[in-house]
Amino acid sequence: MSAITKLFIVLLVVCSLLLVSALVVFVNREEDYRKLYGAESDRRKQAEQLATEARISEQAARALIVANDLAHENRVALLNKDKDALAGERDRALSDATAQKKEKDAFMAQLKVSNDAITAATSALTLLEGQLAEARKTLTDTIAKNGQLDQVNTELSRSNAILIEQLRLMKEDLAQLRIENENLRKSAAVGVVLPGGAPNIAYPPSLRGVISEVREFNGQYWATITLGSVDRVERGMKFHVIDGANHMGILQVDSVEPNAAFGRLSGDKAKDVKRDMEVRTSLNAG
Repeated sequence: MSAITKLFIVLLVVCSLLLVSALVVFVNREEDYRKLYGAESDRRKQAEQLATEARISEQAARALIVANDLAHENRVALLNKDKDALAGERDRALSDATAQKKEKDAFMAQLKVSNDAITAATSALTLLEGQLAEARKTLTDTIAKNGQLDQVNTELSRSNAILIEQLRLMKEDLAQLRIENENLRKSAAVGVVLPGGAPNIAYPPSLRGVISEVREFNGQYWATITLGSVDRVERGMKFHVIDGANHMGILQVDSVEPNAAFGRLSGDKAKDVKRDMEVRTSLNAG
């Protein structure tokens, strides 16, 4: 019940008490009724007026109470409607919260799976990095070994080339010896004695070239020069190796090609002979 309704009830009770008080006064003073008729008549009229006003007030109060009750009922209905709406929203919020919790649980489970996968991938990566480092080390060792093998192979190839060249020279020497032996045999058969020693060869007055390659095999040094048969170089010719003002040794030709010649180096400085050093048939060549 609202405060206004209580106020009107209190007013109604007060008015009723006033009316009752007026009636009691009227009864108690019945002996003075005639004297006070006029005054009582006025009082009665006043009382009736007050009663009328009280009834009017009561009716107004009742109407106000009814209006207040109706408004209260409307407010209650609205509040109930709001409460139902809030309850619906609360239920939807709870449902959404439940769904979100399920999604969160699913996400956390997926996150755990992802974290486990990342951990496993990290471990695998660490293992692979270790294997890669080991493979790199193995590769480095293999490259170093290959380099050593290449160096050995190069040396072997050079040694093999020198051996092949020596074999070829020996074959040529053997063929030359066979020819000389055959000539001696024929000369002996016809009674002709050949002068001893190799025939004199008319060397060109001056030949000059440079060393194009130097090789070492079993402590012996070999070199290739840029002069060949087209320059009238012949097997057995000797060249002086010159480095500026220094005499580096002698190169004796063992094999001749059109534009190159190959031979052995001799002398104390043979090991110091390098590529592009000059070779001459005569030290006095200008």
